[in-house]
Parts: sequence; structure tokens; C-alpha cells
Amino acid sequence: MMPIGLFFAAVMAFAIAAWESPAWAPIITFVGTLYAWSAAIQTALFMHKIGGGDASHAGPLLGGVCAGFVGAALTYLSVALFAHELFDRTHAARTCLVGAIAGILFYFGSRNLIDARILFLVWQPAVAYAIGLGLAAKPATQAL
Repeated sequence: MMPIGLFFAAVMAFAIAAWESPAWAPIITFVGTLYAWSAAIQTALFMHKIGGGDASHAGPLLGGVCAGFVGAALTYLSVALFAHELFDRTHAARTCLVGAIAGILFYFGSRNLIDARILFLVWQPAVAYAIGLGLAAKPATQAL
């Protein structure tokens, strides 16, 4: 799972670098996104154990929702440090809600109803898109 997290962190760091932030912003965003990824995984594991530890209990559902929320919130914060237009509760709530809803796929993957990797194919673009919706469009540069 770590290569997927590294890829997502690299994409988020590249995006913040393209947003004309300070030169060190991509490094902080990369580390923050990796931390969010790790925190989401640890949250899923912890909540899964609380819920009984196997796929027949509510643990995977609770774990997926909580992990999706935690991962989205920390990723959002790591980007919002540099994209100040994201300092809005509506955008933050939307991103966390999208992450939590997409996190439900953890439950379906743990019950072998879907391929577990689908979680990553849905969660990462959904959270990145939700964050992107909060960014104001840049004005087009005019040629002389």
C-alpha cells in the first residue's frame, strides 16, 4: 500500500507546486500527505479491531468511514497551509465527507465483495477533486 501513498503524496505535492506556492511547499505537502495516508491506515486498523476484528462485524465499515475522514482531513490541511482559499469550513467539510463516503469501499473490499484496490482508485481522485473544487480559478495571463 505504501507505493500508492507515495504516488498520491507526489501528485498532491506537484499540484501545490504548480499553484505557485513557496519553494518548500511541495515538500511539506508531500510529508503531510504521507502522514495523512499513514494515519488513515492506522485508523482503519484500529477501528477494525474495535469492531470485532473480522469482516463479519461493523469494524471494516467503521474503520473505512473513519479512515477516509481522517485521511481526507489531514490531506486537506497539508494543502490548505499553502492554498489559503481553502480556509473555508464548507470546502473542508465537503472534502472530509467525500473521504468518509469513499472510505466505505474499505468495508466492501474487506468482505471480498470488490477488489480492495478499488478503494484507492476512488478515494484518491475523489479527495483530490474535492480539494481542487475549493481552489479559485487562476486568471488567464494576457499576451502582449
